[in-house]
Amino acid sequence: MECRKDAGVLDEIPGAYKDITEVMAQQDDLVEVVAHLKQVICVKG
Repeated sequence: MECRKDAGVLDEIPGAYKDITEVMAQQDDLVEVVAHLKQVICVKG
């Protein structure tokens, strides 16, 4: 899936990703969450 914000920018649309909280909840018997990361900034060249 892609999103074109303008002619020079090609990006993935947010709907291409699953909700990480739901995914991790479904895997709670397989993994142990030890940290949560939060995006602060996104820089594209």
